[in-house]
Amino acid sequence: MSIRQLIRSLSFKQLWGLAGLFITRPLLLYPTAHATRVTYSICNNKFGKKHHKNGQANAFRHAIWNALIVLKCLRWNRNEEKCIEWAKRITDWHEDFSPNKPLARKMDLHNNKVGRLVFASMNKKEVNNVTEKVIEQLTIMTKSSIFVTEIDEIKPDLKELVHIEHD
Repeated sequence: MSIRQLIRSLSFKQLWGLAGLFITRPLLLYPTAHATRVTYSICNNKFGKKHHKNGQANAFRHAIWNALIVLKCLRWNRNEEKCIEWAKRITDWHEDFSPNKPLARKMDLHNNKVGRLVFASMNKKEVNNVTEKVIEQLTIMTKSSIFVTEIDEIKPDLKELVHIEHD
């Protein structure tokens, strides 16, 4: 789905909420949209349509999306902590505007967090290779993603990706 299609699919209330987020950080609109486009491109190439379900491919998509938002926003705002907070804020908003069942929501929020943690743990001295390193790390983590059936299985200190369906 393109950014244009996504925006067209939003209700007035959702658009208003999104506009409210970007009013506080207008310079982050472009890098966030770019990160979203790149995320979908990577996931479509890697998984086809599987990343739209609730399996391992979806866990990867949520994690890489958050890592890429941080990475792209760092080009506009050099404060990594603020960029990580922005990624959390925008992806939490996404979970609110497109509600899932409780377990799927918890899984998505968890995998978002894991993506931010993976990015934060990367050595950023080799800036040109950060994206590839994040993809490599998350690909490894995707293969060992934990299958869960209950919300309680997703503990706050869990640092692995989780999924609720088999791909």
